[in-house]
Amino acid sequence: MENYTKIKIKNHILKIVGVFPINSEFEQKAIFSGYEIHQFAPTSLPFYKDYFYKGFRNLYTLNGENNKVRRLTKKTEQGLTLLAENKEIKISINQVDLFLFPDSFGMFTLDLKVEFNEQSSQLAQFSDACFVVREFERGLIQGTDLNWNAFIVKEYLLDQINRAKEVELDEYSGTKFKLYITCEFEEDLDLETQNALLYDIGCIAQPGTAISKDANAPSEEYKKQLAENYQFSAFRNWRGIALLDSFVIVGNNILTSEFQFITFKENYFLIYLHNLYVKYNLFKMNTGISDFKTDLRPDLRDFLNVYNLSFISYNFLPAMINTKLRVALDVENEVVALTKRIQEIGEVVEERSQEKTNILLGLVSFLASFSAIEPFLGYAVTVQEFFNLPSYVAYIILIGGGSAIISFIFFMPEKIKNYFSQWI
Repeated sequence: MENYTKIKIKNHILKIVGVFPINSEFEQKAIFSGYEIHQFAPTSLPFYKDYFYKGFRNLYTLNGENNKVRRLTKKTEQGLTLLAENKEIKISINQVDLFLFPDSFGMFTLDLKVEFNEQSSQLAQFSDACFVVREFERGLIQGTDLNWNAFIVKEYLLDQINRAKEVELDEYSGTKFKLYITCEFEEDLDLETQNALLYDIGCIAQPGTAISKDANAPSEEYKKQLAENYQFSAFRNWRGIALLDSFVIVGNNILTSEFQFITFKENYFLIYLHNLYVKYNLFKMNTGISDFKTDLRPDLRDFLNVYNLSFISYNFLPAMINTKLRVALDVENEVVALTKRIQEIGEVVEERSQEKTNILLGLVSFLASFSAIEPFLGYAVTVQEFFNLPSYVAYIILIGGGSAIISFIFFMPEKIKNYFSQWI
């Protein structure tokens, strides 16, 4: 393997992915501001019918309003400069997509292009750009006082604040945007070079870090672990890696044709986006459980039935990518842990509900018996005669007293259930 740090990037796909809150009015507001409902080419629909399973296809690849997940698109071609740590990162934003999920959950993606210059290697510039655009607030937009995230909120999210104490989704957004990257290089890449590039780009390290002998360079054991658990490959000319914060594919002759470009830019990306949403939502549900008052089993069951898709495609490559993403994002373990926790909570809620039901049934049985009601009726007559009250007043007293007893028993079952157990 020669020094790979100087090789040139022939073409690249760079997307950042983030989350933001939405409301019932957001879609119409976005359309009014210039977004359009995403439309696939008519010729793509038969292709997707044979490419993705129905469950996945119904979420993302139907046209217009038929998708369960609403997708809005805006073409931009906006150039800008990010200032960070004495560096100027020149990029262009070519397209913005907003994916509107249920439960006020939105995800946005920005398609970026890095504008290279001759001052340093393309790989170094690309690494710097990835490092800056994944950070919420590191880069400042030249000519403004806005940081990167504030600019995105203002320009593309219609001022839907995504980072603040009162924004619930901010609890699940992590510390940075997610990166989806495909890099096509001009030269053929041997296996060692592919592995080195995947480490450097996937971990947003400086070019050459993977083969460096410095103290902070990755150990051979760690690189072996990444290769075995998170890398994937089907052909000699490209290789990919799925990590928690990034998804990267490197190779040569992979973005040459229009079909190849759409495959990497659209089809594989939708698989990445879907798994991110599942991960975000599982984490949201897991951290949102704060008490034993609500049975969440129906909510979890409904979510898993629609979104927890272990198998998404008839083709082996999308299926392989989906499997690796579920491993990288630890989806399976998250599902198991959340299911167990919600099952335990549901059982506790069920037991408490059954206890209250049993007590109320016992009390009703007690009051329904003539022998139990007769003393109360006699007491009502006694009160009526002694105070010379109208009969309806005496019965109001009887009914009010009975209601108070029922309420007391219902809301304080632990203190009195043993007393009434003899009547159950």
